[in-house]
Amino acid sequence: MRQEKILTGLSIGFFMMVLLGQAVSADNTWFTEPPTAAVVTDTRAVEDLMDTIRDIVFGVCMFVAIILLIWAGVGFMTASGDPEKVAVARAKLMYGLIGVAVAFAAAGLIMLVRNFLGA
Repeated sequence: MRQEKILTGLSIGFFMMVLLGQAVSADNTWFTEPPTAAVVTDTRAVEDLMDTIRDIVFGVCMFVAIILLIWAGVGFMTASGDPEKVAVARAKLMYGLIGVAVAFAAAGLIMLVRNFLGA
């Protein structure tokens, strides 16, 4: 255990020295001039990308929440009156419902902000 901590510390120290050495080297290639600001005229592509990301994240959250709800239902059916198993199934049910609520709240918040900003 102690050897692992020493090895981890040495590895982190080595990588820090490499990164800091590169950052302060004479031919500083990490830091360049920032790009000049350009006038943005069309934001539709960005909106489409954000809509796609929102839809994917919402779908994944709903999928995980529904799987958790089904798992909780199976846990209730197989509990056979055991209070410990019922408590575990109840916790899964609660987490699944919280997941559904958070997914819908996040989607609603995005729509609210979009309407507020007039997009």
